[in-house]
Amino acid sequence: MSLEQHIDQKFLKALKKGNRDAQKRLYELYKVKFFGVCRLYTRTKEDAEDQLQEGFFKIFKDINNYSGNGSLEGWMRKVIVNTCLMYIRANKNRFTAEIDLENVPENQVFVNPTMEKDWANAIVFMVQKLPMINQTIFNLRVMDGYKFNEIAELLELKESTVRSHFLRSRKKLQTLLNKSLIE
Repeated sequence: MSLEQHIDQKFLKALKKGNRDAQKRLYELYKVKFFGVCRLYTRTKEDAEDQLQEGFFKIFKDINNYSGNGSLEGWMRKVIVNTCLMYIRANKNRFTAEIDLENVPENQVFVNPTMEKDWANAIVFMVQKLPMINQTIFNLRVMDGYKFNEIAELLELKESTVRSHFLRSRKKLQTLLNKSLIE
């Protein structure tokens, strides 16, 4: 049974009335999945936990804005991603330093992963080492399927700037992946 199947109209009404048991149940159903989303947009586990909490606070506060059209999970994911984006914008100066991906210590790059999960972890690790703006644009494009013009609007950047950051990110990730394959 999918997570979405746990949500029925009665449960949704309880959420909209602010029922604490319903809120706790919703949180328990989605905390792991949305922690993963927050982890894609943050540098540290602690930042991801903070954004998860902030995102759920907004979900509970704004649940009456959910019209019932479309997936509740999709609506909540959008709230979570927007929460992370607001955090990034608010901390823009903190995330501007470039990271030298070419000189990441070998013990921090997953070398020759033997299992699919190892590759997934390696890629997430590499994406998290990108400069925050590149990481955010890459995740919005690849993980969340936003178009370049939508990303530009969300981040208040020119579309050409977004494309440039995305291409740089992709090139850096390809270099790191190739390096991992060779070693």
